[in-house]
Amino acid sequence: TNAANAITISNMGAATAISLDTTHIDSVTGTLKTNTSADTLGLTVTGVTLAATPEALTFNQHETINITSNKSTAGADNTLLTLNATSATRVNITGAADISFGTNINTDSGSVIDASALTGSLTIVFGADEGSQRVTGGAANDSIQLVASSFNQLDTIAGGAGTDTLYLSGTGTVQSTAWGNLT
Repeated sequence: TNAANAITISNMGAATAISLDTTHIDSVTGTLKTNTSADTLGLTVTGVTLAATPEALTFNQHETINITSNKSTAGADNTLLTLNATSATRVNITGAADISFGTNINTDSGSVIDASALTGSLTIVFGADEGSQRVTGGAANDSIQLVASSFNQLDTIAGGAGTDTLYLSGTGTVQSTAWGNLT
């Protein structure tokens, strides 16, 4: 990790907007000045690539995260390896650029990840049992990966438009009732 490319933001307000527009960031961590039960983060990413595992975006105190995914002027999409947002009950993703959470996304159990307004493609990997997953994809070809052993009838996956793919990783038995909430 190149510490020069690690960003820490402290004393954030309850409703904060951040824009990241670089091609190489190692990590971004944000903490609130006062943690309430209704903190919102607006995060605009433009051509952002987080360098390598375990680099991450970490905003563990925000309940709602609104992500706007934009292409850089050179046409680069966004590759965000890990999103740590353990208090987030809702993550909304919009914009025209492809966005990838290629290593892991950690949110509150039962959280909603809504990319229905995203026109770029969504790639999202859940690397552990995050409880019930509720994911809505966008207009492009989306890819969602869940852990096979935790995929069950509490998970709701709606791919949206496009040709979407659901991957199950690891080992485990998937109950027949798990397939009921896929669209």
